[in-house]
Amino acid sequence: MNAGKIVVHGHAGDVLGYAMRGGKLFIKGDVGYRVGIHMKEYEV
Repeated sequence: MNAGKIVVHGHAGDVLGYAMRGGKLFIKGDVGYRVGIHMKEYEV
């Protein structure tokens, strides 16, 4: 994902945010410990 928004009204696992380069994550519940581990900086 290069841009956009993901909204989770509950719990998310470990895969959320995998290979993201931009955008936003909003999680109301719990997430796994590997969420966003491969998020990269893009055009800062």
